[in-house]
Amino acid sequence: MKNIRFATIAALLTVLCVMAQPAKAAYLSYVGVDYPWVGYGYGFGSSYNSSTADGYLNEIRYTYHCNLVRIWCCEGLDGLIMSGDNCTGFSSTNASHIADFVGRANGKGIKVDCVFINYMDVQSHPNMISNQTYANNLVWNGFINLARALKGKDCWFDLINEGNLSTNKVSWTSLRWFCSAAVNAEHNQGMSQWITMSDQNQNDYLYYLSSTVGGLGFNFYDFHSYNDNGSIAVSKSTVGGQSILLGEYGPSSQWKYRSASANQSTIDNFINNASNQGYMGAMAWSYLPDGSNWELRGNSAMWTIEYYGQLFGH
Repeated sequence: MKNIRFATIAALLTVLCVMAQPAKAAYLSYVGVDYPWVGYGYGFGSSYNSSTADGYLNEIRYTYHCNLVRIWCCEGLDGLIMSGDNCTGFSSTNASHIADFVGRANGKGIKVDCVFINYMDVQSHPNMISNQTYANNLVWNGFINLARALKGKDCWFDLINEGNLSTNKVSWTSLRWFCSAAVNAEHNQGMSQWITMSDQNQNDYLYYLSSTVGGLGFNFYDFHSYNDNGSIAVSKSTVGGQSILLGEYGPSSQWKYRSASANQSTIDNFINNASNQGYMGAMAWSYLPDGSNWELRGNSAMWTIEYYGQLFGH
């Protein structure tokens, strides 16, 4: 009788513990945060500090249990050696610092999603993409040198952050040529890290088979979504079952000006919707920079990400 009573109590406690847990989403392989800069626009040149980076990575991994970060490698053309709109080389200092960061992250069990350039860089230097000779030089003197620096490391590449926003200055034809050339060059050099170009226009995915982002040899797709209810307009099925990442998500307004409960609800909805719509991972904008109204570090919303990090960010 005593054993039966103990078994009954144990079973009841198990049920109560399960009931006390928040509803678990289907699954995400990666839970993470965008880590664009320590301070706005501070890249991997002379401003990089390995000790500072290591401290942030420790917190991301061991406090919040995230296993993916997304960094900006060459925003503002940082690290690229330029002659006008023509890329002639890549800074060895930047290459070494980026490799150090990615190596430190990998050592803690964190994959790194490496953004090559930003759409604003293309808007400021359209000939860099629209001139095919310059675009080819950007591939071989810029992107391939970055890829070589990270060869063998656990990382992905995003050629242009939200590249669709650059099409007010360059044509989709030119943009597609650059992306395809970069993918082919990386693979032909015997490097196997996944490559994409992030995009925040749902129509580019809804019609991807015949235009815009489709047919470029990407290994995965990266969609960005901002709204208060956590809805995501593109699913894995939208892109024909290909791997898809939610590379940025957040509310319509900045985290700082919303209540903790509203922020937590938004993250809950984004994470669960991403999981249920077949995404392999989701990254919140933005862990840094310190003092930004979009900063999540130290924000109570980070503890919601920690919960999902414990569930999924192994």
